[in-house]
Formats: sequence, C-alpha cells, structure tokens
Amino acid sequence: MVTWPDLDAPTDADVAATALTRTDAMAKYVAGGVNELVPPKEYFTIFHKMSEEEAEAIATAAESFVAEIEADAEAEHDQTIEDDERHAQLAGDVAERTAKAKADATPPKPSTRE
Repeated sequence: MVTWPDLDAPTDADVAATALTRTDAMAKYVAGGVNELVPPKEYFTIFHKMSEEEAEAIATAAESFVAEIEADAEAEHDQTIEDDERHAQLAGDVAERTAKAKADATPPKPSTRE
C-alpha cells in the first residue's frame, strides 16, 4: 500500500512563516498599546482564531511566566542588597584597619616640655 503525504498539510516553512507573522502581530499588539483596549483572551480568540481553551492556556502560561520572572527579579534584587551591605561592611573594616595601622605607625610626637 502506498501512502501519499497530505497535500493540504503545512510545510515546515509554512509553519515557521505563520509563527513569525503571529509573533510580529503579538509584539505590535503590546507595543501599540492595543492590549489596553482588547484583553488578551479576546485578542487570541478573535484575531488569531484560537479556541477558548488555547487562549486560556496561553493566558495561564503567561501569568505563571510573569510571576516567575518577578520572583527571579526580586531574588536578584535581594541578593544585590545583601552584596552591597557586605561590601559596605568590608569597606568599613578596611577603613578601620587602615586608620589603626596609620595610628600605630605614627611615631609619638616629642615632648616640648623641659
């Protein structure tokens, strides 16, 4: 039995071109502020002809992704604060040691009394 490929099936190039077109459209949707007028779920279902389930899946995934990015940014911010505090403490320690070393190395002034 001979099986022929589906002539109506999109090629890899067709899939890539569609992905690029949709990605460009979504970027313009956000950059142009259209997301302020048309909520994401409606945008996906009306303009991209996605099912409710597909639009909901994208919205849920996006919310999780944003939450993850925000958590990572917060952790990085907290680490930066800890690093800055540690550097300030080290700088203070160095300044204290330097001042002590200078004081220890300075010969006493001769007495001017006779």
